[in-house]
Amino acid sequence: MISRRDFLKDTALTLAAAGTIQPLLSWATDPSAPIVPGKQGMILRSFRFLDLEMPPEFMSNWITPVPHFFVRNHMFEPSALNAGEWRLNISGEVDKPLTLSLAELEKIESHLAHLERQYEELNQVVIEQARLISRLQKETGKISDTVGTMELERVRATNPKPPHYQ
Repeated sequence: MISRRDFLKDTALTLAAAGTIQPLLSWATDPSAPIVPGKQGMILRSFRFLDLEMPPEFMSNWITPVPHFFVRNHMFEPSALNAGEWRLNISGEVDKPLTLSLAELEKIESHLAHLERQYEELNQVVIEQARLISRLQKETGKISDTVGTMELERVRATNPKPPHYQ
């Protein structure tokens, strides 16, 4: 069993350690730290390589918004980039090796745009089918009411009334 003296001593040591460690970790949330455009509020873990993490207060949803997505860079960033000279080389175990410039890459339609177009087309189909189903339900209801009325009239016509109704 722990004594009160040991409990107070352990609590004081824990608080002292927490007070010492907090300033050491505060560099990650330092307001004077470099700001990465589009990544405001992220925790900067490394000055040497770009290493950003999402703070816990941003974890309020199941889906992580793009600006709060973590960033890991394990190499130095180039100091200057000439977009006219830059090339993407696709080679190795491919049927047709390919080299693309930045301008050629920008001309390629993204898969996201293709998926958005498919989504819109499918959405239109679903809307049209919902309208058709609604119309068919109304027509079926009318037919059902008509058949029900006809059946009721047929039953009334074929069954004689009881003697106390005559």
